[in-house]
Amino acid sequence: MSSVPGELPALALLFALIFGLNLIPAFAPPTWIALALVGFQYHDASALLLAGTGAVAATLGRPLEVCAQMKT
Repeated sequence: MSSVPGELPALALLFALIFGLNLIPAFAPPTWIALALVGFQYHDASALLLAGTGAVAATLGRPLEVCAQMKT
């Protein structure tokens, strides 16, 4: 992953993965594991871009998971 436009499909997949992990109420791996896996697989990936994508996805996923638990 070298340029931002070329990274968009991979970042979208990472966003979906982390968002989904944060929707699972229990027994899901922590977000940092998914980010570390991507970081180790793609050495030239921008750490700032990965961290930003992970932070936004986790931040959006957690409240939705909590709201879903409150309704049941």
